[in-house]
Amino acid sequence: MVRLACRQAAQGAAKVAISVEDSGPGVDQEEIARIFDPFVTTKASGIGLGLAICRMIVEQHGGHLLASSERDQGARFEVVLRFCQPEQGQLYCPRGQWPQGQ
Repeated sequence: MVRLACRQAAQGAAKVAISVEDSGPGVDQEEIARIFDPFVTTKASGIGLGLAICRMIVEQHGGHLLASSERDQGARFEVVLRFCQPEQGQLYCPRGQWPQGQ
């Protein structure tokens, strides 16, 4: 099973948290510590750049990409990004004028 959730990151914060979690075999703690490093993979056919690139993109947008897992209890990935309030039906946030909040 895969679960997708979207919520406000913290009460009063101008951030949104998007999480994806599964009920699969999970990831060992040693692997979690290196999971975002370039060229680290657990797959025979992978080159280990996918999560490194994802983290770089999220961080370039001022966010964070986090991973947590316990063996045999699935894995969870969470993207935390700043958000802007809708203005006249569109999301608009002038460069450098991000909302305040944690």
